Amino acid sequence: MSKIHWQTQTRRQRLQSGLLLAVVIGALAAVAIRDPRTYGLGPLCPSLRLFGIHCPGCGSTRATHDLMHGEVASAFRCNPLMVLVGAPLLAYVMCSLGCAALTGQKPHGSAPPWLGYGIAALLIAWCVARNLPGPTFDALRPPSVNNS
Repeated sequence: MSKIHWQTQTRRQRLQSGLLLAVVIGALAAVAIRDPRTYGLGPLCPSLRLFGIHCPGCGSTRATHDLMHGEVASAFRCNPLMVLVGAPLLAYVMCSLGCAALTGQKPHGSAPPWLGYGIAALLIAWCVARNLPGPTFDALRPPSVNNS
């Protein structure tokens, strides 16, 4: 298990962290204000458009909008992986950016290699599972924009 080491950042790095945090907050605000079901925020998934398959992120914009409005069940229906993995990861990144921007220090450590492989395996398994044919797997696919 690796310890977290704190490094002092330069003024430029603090500014970059603050600007990146502002961009993330702005993007979240845009998704919160305008319902992607109505306004079509976010790009149409290229894998869905070109190949007719749902990528692991399909439904994430709608899930993020629902989470920002406290509608956890609806967000889970759009993309459970976003609710269980993406939202906590985003919260961690935002906290790290905020810490870096305000205090000039950032956590520095390394993740074990198995974590990256595990996340890659999870994304591949999720992509395969949500594209399997049949009514049994319909619950894994995001609702169509018209029916959500």
